[in-house]
Amino acid sequence: MSAPWPTGRARPSNSPRDGQWLDITGHSRPDRVGAWLESLADLAVPAAERAPPVPVRHRAPESVMDTALRRAWDAHGAVGAPALVPEPPGPAEFHRSVVGRGGWLVAVGDLDPEEFASAAGAALSSWRTSPPAVPYARTTKTAPRAVHPRPPGVVTLGQRDTNDDRLHLTLSAPEPYGDTGSAARYLATAVVGAHHASRLTAHGLSVPGPAWQTHAGRDVCRDVPRAYVRAVVPEREAGPAVAGIPQELAMLRLRPVTRPELAPMAAFCAAQLLGVFDSPAAKADMIRETLSAGRGPSWLEDLPDLILRSSPEDVTIAATELFAPGRMTLVTLGADEPTAEAAATWHRLTPPPPS
Repeated sequence: MSAPWPTGRARPSNSPRDGQWLDITGHSRPDRVGAWLESLADLAVPAAERAPPVPVRHRAPESVMDTALRRAWDAHGAVGAPALVPEPPGPAEFHRSVVGRGGWLVAVGDLDPEEFASAAGAALSSWRTSPPAVPYARTTKTAPRAVHPRPPGVVTLGQRDTNDDRLHLTLSAPEPYGDTGSAARYLATAVVGAHHASRLTAHGLSVPGPAWQTHAGRDVCRDVPRAYVRAVVPEREAGPAVAGIPQELAMLRLRPVTRPELAPMAAFCAAQLLGVFDSPAAKADMIRETLSAGRGPSWLEDLPDLILRSSPEDVTIAATELFAPGRMTLVTLGADEPTAEAAATWHRLTPPPPS
C-alpha cells in the first residue's frame, strides 16, 4: 500500500497545484493500516507559532514567483511590483491555508476499499474540514471550473543575497473555459515546451543557447487552472527572451502542429503515463494529483489511449488557447536592471487598452 509514512515524516514543498502543499507518503502492512492512519490524526492540530526563523537565502525561484503571482491575482487582477521577495508563511498560516483545508488520501495495494474508507474515516475524524472518505471507483469527470481571464501585466521581483546572475521568468495565463483534462491540452503542453523536440526548444527563439532553459506546464495556481512557460536566461538576454518567447507562442497559429511532429510526442506522453502503473507509490501520487485537479480517478487510466487518438488540429487549437501571449502575466525575478528591461519589453508587447 502506498500512502503517508507511518513515522509521521512530512515534506512541505512547492506545489504543482496551488503553490503550497503538504505531502506525506509511505507504506504499511495491510494488518497495520488502522494504526498507521491514526498516526496522521495529529496533523489536524494547528501548529504553534515559534520565533521567526532565519530568512532562507536560496529559495526556489519557481516558488517565489508563484507566490507573487498568487498575490497579484488575489488583488482582482491588479498587478503590482513588490519590492522584495515574499517570505514563506509561518507554521500557523501554513496549517490554516493548507492542512486546515483538507486534502486527499490515496491508498494503492492489497486492501478492501470499503474497509479502508471506514478505517480512514474513523482515524481521521478530527479533520472536520476534509471531504468524506470514499473508496476508489471509476467516476465521471467533474465539471470544469469557471475561469475568468485576467488582464496581462508584469510583476517584478528583486532578488538579494544570491550569486545567481541569471534572470528567471514565468509567463502565466488562466486556462480558458473547457475540459482542463482533455488529451489535446495535455499534448499541447508537450508541443509547446515539455518535450525535447517542443517548439520552445527546437524553433525560432531569437537567442537560443546552452545558457537558456525553457519549459511549459499546466497546474493550478490560486485555485485557478493555468498554463505557464518558465525560462531561465542570462541577464544580458532579458529583452530578447521576453520578446522571443511570446513570438514563438504566437507562431502556433501560423505554423500549426503536424502529424509527423505530434506522433513521437504522443507516443512519449502515453508511455510516460503508462509507466506510472508500474509503481504503487507513483500511481498513488498521480491519482492524488488527478483528484486535486478536480478530475475523477479514471482520468489517469483513460488518458493514454485518448492521447494516441488526438488529432493535430485539436492540439493546435488547444495550444493557441492555452498559451496565448495576450492573456499572460509576466513575473520576473533577478537583479534590478534586467528585470526592468524585461518589464519594459513586456509593456511594449502588451500595451494597456485605451481608456
